[in-house]
Amino acid sequence: MESLELKPEKEQKKLFFITWAVMFIIGTPVWIILPVLVGENIILFGSFLLIWLIVMIPIAFWIPAAFKALEYTIDSDGVKMKGGVIWK
Repeated sequence: MESLELKPEKEQKKLFFITWAVMFIIGTPVWIILPVLVGENIILFGSFLLIWLIVMIPIAFWIPAAFKALEYTIDSDGVKMKGGVIWK
């Protein structure tokens, strides 16, 4: 059997960006509004917001790199997947 190499669909990449955007749009205001509503230590919530941004912003750059590296191969042995942004 001849091997067939496939890449993920572009719509899947859009879906991952939409999912990221929804999480970012919902999550960021929570860390901004929550200290006002609770009236607790603003520095604590500010540090949570900073951690949230440190995690979420690199993910926005990781998504295109992950899809560029992702590749599927179908052959007589089965389906193999190659991918990885940091490690191959």
